Amino acid sequence: MPGWRQDAYHLRTFKKAHRRIQKLRHSTSRDEKQRQAREGQIQQAHRDYLGQAETLLGRMLMTFDGWQFKLEIRDRSEEV
Repeated sequence: MPGWRQDAYHLRTFKKAHRRIQKLRHSTSRDEKQRQAREGQIQQAHRDYLGQAETLLGRMLMTFDGWQFKLEIRDRSEEV
């Protein structure tokens, strides 16, 4: 597929970002500054992970545009 020669690299970085989120834990410190700093790290890790997911999804959708089938993405939360 054109444009996917770095697929192993993208998958590896995506998994690494996911693993980083799994390893981060909320602070139990009494110091409010440390707790806020850790919370900021956790939020930034989630933003990075979602940014990578959005980038990969966009690339996948651009690849699928060249193919002759319809890809439908639905939000199941709206069906309830």
